[in-house]
Amino acid sequence: MSATPSELELLARRNDRMMDKAVAIYRRRLQGLQQRIMEEIRASRLPDSRLAISLNSYQAIEQMLARAGFSTFYEFNDLLEESALESVSQLSDAIGDPDILAASRAGITEAVTATSNDLQRQVRELGNGIVNAIKAEVEVATVIPRPLAGMAANISSATGLAQSRALTLVNTALASVQRNVQARAMDRLVAAGQEVYVYYTGPLDDKTRPFCRPLVGKAISRDQMAKLSPGRGLNFRQNGGGYNCRHTLIPVTASWVTATDTEKAKQKDIAQANRGAKR
Repeated sequence: MSATPSELELLARRNDRMMDKAVAIYRRRLQGLQQRIMEEIRASRLPDSRLAISLNSYQAIEQMLARAGFSTFYEFNDLLEESALESVSQLSDAIGDPDILAASRAGITEAVTATSNDLQRQVRELGNGIVNAIKAEVEVATVIPRPLAGMAANISSATGLAQSRALTLVNTALASVQRNVQARAMDRLVAAGQEVYVYYTGPLDDKTRPFCRPLVGKAISRDQMAKLSPGRGLNFRQNGGGYNCRHTLIPVTASWVTATDTEKAKQKDIAQANRGAKR
C-alpha cells in the first residue's frame, strides 16, 4: 500500500532531523577549535600584548587547524549513506516496486562517493581560507600589540563565517545524495513505461523561499521539472530550491497522484516559482 502525502511529509521531517545531526557535529568542532586557538594565544602573549609565537606554538596552532577536520570529512560518509537509505525508504512507501527499490539501493554507494568527494573538496578549500585568516592574525600580533579581545573577535568572525558556509555545504550534500537516489529511481520508472511525477514535499512556513512556495505539496510532471530553475546555476532535479533547501522530491506514478488526490502543479505555479528564484 502506497503512503499518503501526509505520511511522506513525516518521512521528509525525519530527514530534517538527520541534517540537524550533521550541523551539530560541525558546530561543536569549530567551537572547540576557536577555544583551543585562543588558549594557545593567551599562553604566548608578552607583557606589551604582542605575541611571542615560537616554532612549537606555530606548529601547535597548525595542528589544531588540521585536527578541526577541514581536510577530511570521512565521518559524514555515514550520514550521507544514512540519508541515501532514508531516500530509499521514501521510495518504498511511494512506489513499492521491488525491482526499482533494489536498483536504487544498488546505486547508493556510487551516489554517496560522488557527493562525498565533492563535499570534501569544497570543505578543504574553505579550510584553507580559515587557516590563512587565522595565521595572518597571529603573524600581525607578533609585531604589533593587539588587545586579546580584538584578536578573539577576529578569530571568532573567521570561524563563524566558515561555520556558516560549511553548514550550508553539508546540508546541501545530504539533500543532494537523496535526490540523486530519487532521480535514479525516477529514470527507472520512466524506462519501465510509467507516467512519472515528483511529489514536492516539505515545510510550508515563513522560511519557505519564494521559489518553493508555489510547488510544495504538489505533483510536478517531468516536462515541468525541465522548466524549473532555482537559479545560481543549480539544477532543480539535484538541488531542489537551492542551497539549504528543506524540501524533498519523491518520484511517484500517475496512479499514485490519482489515488491520493494530490494536486498537480499548473503552468502558473512553474512561472511563479521561477520568478522567485535567486539570481
